[in-house]
Amino acid sequence: MNRLLWAVMIAMWPASAALGQGPGPDHPDVTVEGTNVNGIVFTWDVTNHTDEAINYFAVPVFGVNTFDHPEGWRIANEPRLQQGDFILETDRYAAMILRNRALQFRCSRTVRDVPHDGHVTVTVGFEDGRRVEVSGVLAPVAPSTAKNLLLPVFLGVLLLIGFAVKVRKDRRKVASAGAGGHSRANEQ
Repeated sequence: MNRLLWAVMIAMWPASAALGQGPGPDHPDVTVEGTNVNGIVFTWDVTNHTDEAINYFAVPVFGVNTFDHPEGWRIANEPRLQQGDFILETDRYAAMILRNRALQFRCSRTVRDVPHDGHVTVTVGFEDGRRVEVSGVLAPVAPSTAKNLLLPVFLGVLLLIGFAVKVRKDRRKVASAGAGGHSRANEQ
């Protein structure tokens, strides 16, 4: 039974790992690297690769309650922040992200929140008004239906396997007891 249980868990591991994967955060004009620091704090390092300064950054988030930003930047959507968008902007040229420079933005979620990491599309805006989207950036996200169902399905499969093993063992006991008892009766 233990070997079978381990085999099922090992077989399902790649499927659960694949649910959190996404494309890389590459774009020719900007790089955005999302990091889950300790399960609670998320950071985004935004690096500019163009001559146009970056003055806008937006990332969808879930279950976040504390936001931090570089000096000179402001949260542009303070009243709607809890609805899932972390939008920051600046109109001070000295605070903007210039060519080959990077800034870090961060947020935190409460410990009681269920930690779900996923890949999202962030929006980066430039001083000339142009906006680019960068997909595949790590961020705290709402749990997906697949992830919500993965654990119950996995536990259900384990329960069925355990039940099947028990039924099989019980049938073997009954069969061996019946065969053994029958032959003894015939010998006497």
